Amino acid sequence: MKVNETELKKAPEVMNKEQLRKLCHISKRTALFLLETGLLPSTNTGKKTRCYRIKKSDVIEFINDKKVNPNKYIPPERWYTYGAPTQSFTVRVYPSGAISKERMKCFYTSRLSQYPDLMTTKDVVEFTGYARQSVVNWVDKGHLQILTKTNTFHIPKVFFIEFLCSDYYNGLVRKTEKHMNAIWLMSR
Repeated sequence: MKVNETELKKAPEVMNKEQLRKLCHISKRTALFLLETGLLPSTNTGKKTRCYRIKKSDVIEFINDKKVNPNKYIPPERWYTYGAPTQSFTVRVYPSGAISKERMKCFYTSRLSQYPDLMTTKDVVEFTGYARQSVVNWVDKGHLQILTKTNTFHIPKVFFIEFLCSDYYNGLVRKTEKHMNAIWLMSR
């Protein structure tokens, strides 16, 4: 990605997707990927056209981070396919076999050391960044095991770590920023 310093200085403090793609010399589809997945922070105004508002400071941070972590910003397979029916794409799932389950368990065990051994739904929401309803759905579908099902779920940390290492959790289509960052920290 080539960014001219003079173009960057001339850029407005808040820009739209078209200005972003011209500044960064990227395609419309790549710009859309960055904005829809949250890799480039933006505000969606809800309008039909020119709905994204991107801060110049976020663009500068994105440019610097892309130089250090270029693989973080690679769109998934078939992102550039035209004419295919619209579908959700799995965003940045760890490469198969690249991260072992044991390595993931060690990573999550160290990250969860400050949490109690018996976690609540609130703890899971705080750690993963997913909504409370998502956690309830995981429990209802049997993906996340619990001890007691009262007003608040009691989730042993061991069961939660198993869930975090599962293919189901890492194969979620719409990942939160915390989930994506954890995957990329593990892959380093």
